[in-house]
Amino acid sequence: MGTVIGAILGLGFSRLIQYTHNQGYVDRQSYVAQFLAFAIFTTGVIRTIGSDDLLGAFAAGSAMSWDGHFQKQVKGEVFSSVFDFVLNCACFIYIGAWIPFHSFNSPDLFISPWQLVVLAIVILCLRRIPFVLLLHFWVPEIATWREALFCGHFGPMGVGAIFVSTLALTRLPEPQNPPQNQAELLAAVMHPIVSFVVLCSIIIHGLSIPVFSLTREASRVLSISPTLVSRHPDEWLMSTHQKAPATGADIETDTWLCTCT
Repeated sequence: MGTVIGAILGLGFSRLIQYTHNQGYVDRQSYVAQFLAFAIFTTGVIRTIGSDDLLGAFAAGSAMSWDGHFQKQVKGEVFSSVFDFVLNCACFIYIGAWIPFHSFNSPDLFISPWQLVVLAIVILCLRRIPFVLLLHFWVPEIATWREALFCGHFGPMGVGAIFVSTLALTRLPEPQNPPQNQAELLAAVMHPIVSFVVLCSIIIHGLSIPVFSLTREASRVLSISPTLVSRHPDEWLMSTHQKAPATGADIETDTWLCTCT
């Protein structure tokens, strides 16, 4: 219900904002403010009827930006970029404060660091990569299996996982120490396990682009260096300078060669 209502609201808002913009009632600078007001309105409406406001907000945003009109209007707006940056920073600060580092080693809850590491590796390797590799033949934008592996690797876990786990904790009983049944044990171990997987996802996916860029740059430099040495015999130029005195024409020629190099 939340998804359906959000999609309807998103489509209606998209048509309304395009009509008002074409009539000259709303300028380009007001798009961001209208977007924020619409997000609050959608969340309030769906929350009031008791449905899932997270799915509703996602469906509303997807439906609103389906035709690309909104992206064209807010592209290049400084306020939109600053607002996204502030929200991202606040979100990551909250996630960092939410992680229970002391619970990563809890023998009474059958949690140990090596088990969490193995679980995180299995989730990161099997959650998206196999399915993207199998389905990339039907995706025109993915040409090779390497691109499919690259796309399958990037599936960060963060706000959605925290929201779903927090929602699940509200439906589970309050755990005692030690837990008395399986439901209490699940409620006790859910926070440490989810937080550790989210932490690993943030670290691995956050460092993937810099590592990939550095690796690509290093391989490019190593492959180009022998070619430059073979194409520009600097030692031959140095030996020429030692054998003959430099004239004005030689200086100009050497300057031009150095500039090209």
